Amino acid sequence: MNVRDSNLKSGDSESQLQCLLSSLEDQSLAVNSPDLLPAIQGSHHQIVECFGFLVDSLRGLLSTGGNEAAGEKCQCMNTIVNSLSVVLMNIKQSVQQSINNNNNDTSLMTSLSLMLSVILKIILMILKLCKDIETNHESSFESLAAGLGSLFKSTVSLLKATCEGVELVKPHPLTEDRSDSAIKNVLSSLFPVVQLSLQFDPTLLLISWKSLGKLVCHLKDAPRLLGNDCHAYYEMIQELCNAILIKGRETIDTGINNNNDDGGGQSSSELANLFSRLLKLCRFFASLIVRIVQEYDNYHHIISETVFNFLLELISLLPPSPSCSKAIPKPVLLQLEANIPVVLEPLFSCLMNCEEFLNLLTTSSELTSRYSYSWCYLICLLLKSFQKLEAPSRTYLLEPITAQEVHSTSNDTNRILRAVFHCTSSCHVEFSLPVSLPGIVSIGQPLVEVSLYEHLCVHVCSLVALMPAEYFQQLERVLLYNLFSEDFYCSLLSADLWSFMARWSTSEVCYSHVKLLSDLVLVIPDSASSHTINNVKCLFWRLFAFLTPQQQELLLHKFTPVSSNNVHFWSTVPVSALTSSSAKNFSTLLFDYCMDTLKKDDHSSTTTIHCLRIIYNTLSSTQCRPHLLTHLPPLIDVIIKLMSFCVTKTTEKQLKSDYNGTAISDHSLSVAALLLNDMNKEQIIKVLHSTYWLIANSLSTNSPLPVAGIYSLLHSCGPLNHHDLKETLCALFNTLLSAELPWLPKQLVLESFKHFAEVTPFSDILEKCIPESVSSFVIDFIQKIPHGCNGHPELLETSNIIKVLSDQRQYLLKGKVEQTEDQESIVEAEPTNTAMEIEGNGITNVSSDNITDQDILSDFSSSWSQLQSSISDTSSLTPLMRSELTKIWNELGEYLKTKHDDK
Repeated sequence: MNVRDSNLKSGDSESQLQCLLSSLEDQSLAVNSPDLLPAIQGSHHQIVECFGFLVDSLRGLLSTGGNEAAGEKCQCMNTIVNSLSVVLMNIKQSVQQSINNNNNDTSLMTSLSLMLSVILKIILMILKLCKDIETNHESSFESLAAGLGSLFKSTVSLLKATCEGVELVKPHPLTEDRSDSAIKNVLSSLFPVVQLSLQFDPTLLLISWKSLGKLVCHLKDAPRLLGNDCHAYYEMIQELCNAILIKGRETIDTGINNNNDDGGGQSSSELANLFSRLLKLCRFFASLIVRIVQEYDNYHHIISETVFNFLLELISLLPPSPSCSKAIPKPVLLQLEANIPVVLEPLFSCLMNCEEFLNLLTTSSELTSRYSYSWCYLICLLLKSFQKLEAPSRTYLLEPITAQEVHSTSNDTNRILRAVFHCTSSCHVEFSLPVSLPGIVSIGQPLVEVSLYEHLCVHVCSLVALMPAEYFQQLERVLLYNLFSEDFYCSLLSADLWSFMARWSTSEVCYSHVKLLSDLVLVIPDSASSHTINNVKCLFWRLFAFLTPQQQELLLHKFTPVSSNNVHFWSTVPVSALTSSSAKNFSTLLFDYCMDTLKKDDHSSTTTIHCLRIIYNTLSSTQCRPHLLTHLPPLIDVIIKLMSFCVTKTTEKQLKSDYNGTAISDHSLSVAALLLNDMNKEQIIKVLHSTYWLIANSLSTNSPLPVAGIYSLLHSCGPLNHHDLKETLCALFNTLLSAELPWLPKQLVLESFKHFAEVTPFSDILEKCIPESVSSFVIDFIQKIPHGCNGHPELLETSNIIKVLSDQRQYLLKGKVEQTEDQESIVEAEPTNTAMEIEGNGITNVSSDNITDQDILSDFSSSWSQLQSSISDTSSLTPLMRSELTKIWNELGEYLKTKHDDK
């Protein structure tokens, strides 16, 4: 029966439909006849036509509207579905018989390939039908559910048998006509099945992909089957990458839903089972793509871009990438890390010797911010694998690249270093976030987590250690170029690499670098950006510490301390790094020279700044300061005069927008902070008065405030114990706390006051130091109360009381009970901090000496009563406050009960 000659329509009678189904069954059974090959060749086209007609008929019945003859239509559709299942099982038997009779005969293999391509088209037709009914015909799906389930199982069973046959298909080395055409048909028929299987059960996906992988691996010995552009291989890799990403996202979503117990009606056990199956599927895909890429080692240039983009996307999906989902729970994260990322390094290793892949990796500076972390991760993988690269690949990465190739004016940068610094400049956000990666395991040491910047820096250092000597000069140029970069992380990485070279190379190389930097310090103009100057000086400090004593002596002779031309140089030298034999003579000579210069100088040039830096560095050195005790009294007088000079200039409005004036004030205050303990009361009062007027004049004239120096001085004022200083200290803090300052200076001022409040003996002036307009804000800062409490006065008052109770509790818990044979009484240790109590709206410190248990109980009861009266509704307490109060109450109660029982 020829289907094309049939006049059947979607509305034909059941008898006519049965006639067609009987014909189809007869044709499918004919495949099992003794004369196998003729049966296949004579019937497979008709089978496909019959299947296509029946599927179209079923679709026509599904699209028929109205309720007329609904029962007859349903019966007709079930008849078609059930008959299709029967026919599929017959075809499966014929496929299995063909596989069993296979003897590698060329003609038989060709016929088998033809039959498999036809059957794959039938399978694709049925799968599309099942998906269409499930998606677009929900009303009919319920009535056909049983039949469709049987049909789907028959389809999967047939696909298994068909895939067994696909795995036997191999190209013949000599036959290129009919056999090749049959194999290409199998390949082109299997691809659509694989693509559609992504929407079905993972089992179906595994079966089809496994067969496709083996078939493509067989074809590598017959490039003619892949075409001139190896399109089949390229399409295979592309589909496989898409499958991993699709199922990877589905796995992550399933894991999150399982953890949240929100699976859209699915139970937690079903979600856990689905997550496990998806995870195994991703692991299978990962191993499959690695195996195929390894097999096709001569075709890596075709898939380089596809795999590169795939790796970028896959890395971005998984923690610790900042662009991954933040809702991934820890158990799911551990399983993902154990299964999916295993594809990264093996797949990367397959392609790391491909020039096209290396070119993509080292020139991808135009990537979006979403892939910045991924690119940095791949760069680290390349650095980690540098030693394993083949010689041509290493040369390709290290050779200089032309300015035209990188659109840059620099022609002395090699590929790998250029990629490292471009990657560094694009990863500011990733370096700033708490991104942690496993570090390099040292023998006998546990594994530690490192930041992304540390991860990159360590691997770049390993590259520097492996770099051949002929590239060393090029490396120095790159590091010097990036040291002057305005990009913070590029300059930091350059300094870190330079320090690594100085630490692990020869002392002669280190000394040559120090001489280079010392020359740079002297020639960099003052007009250069402060960032550039600081980069050079900070690196100089780091390298100077690696010099031998003999090399330090050479620098001392080259840059004599008594020459005015060398003041700038010695202001950048870390005095603490000098050897003990050099430190004494050097510090004395340099200190005397700076003292004479400050006495003679007009205090308006950069020489004053350099001299103040030298003095500060020298006084900060524990090995140099003891030799300078006799020099301190005249230095104190010089600093006091210098501060008076700065006050005069601010009064005359001459320091507004004057860098030297602000820097002189800043350094003068920093030196004064180091000398406070060596000053008498009158000198301290003069310094504090000058500081107050310097702050007041700067604020009134909108001049830059010397914040760093003020912070250093105020930080040193806490332990001062002169009652005559109270009024000046109150005025200082009152002015600073009420001033409208930018965020960072404001933070430093608050930190200074917090430190002062913790250590000062003048507890009675703390309330006067805080302006009323900012009192709540300052108190919140001291007590580390979240900003969310600022709008709720009752919570602020509650928090203060909690602070009081907490301090009293800490006093009790820190008390040490000591009892010896000669001492029967219990002695409680004095508390390390003063206790605090609430007085009105302010906070004052009270002495903790001679506090008895009765006093503590009385204070506690009073504070607790105040707490109860201040809160009308306990629901206003935050959970943290309620937990803290409960803890305080329980611990104090247990302590007092224990004391009572002991007595």
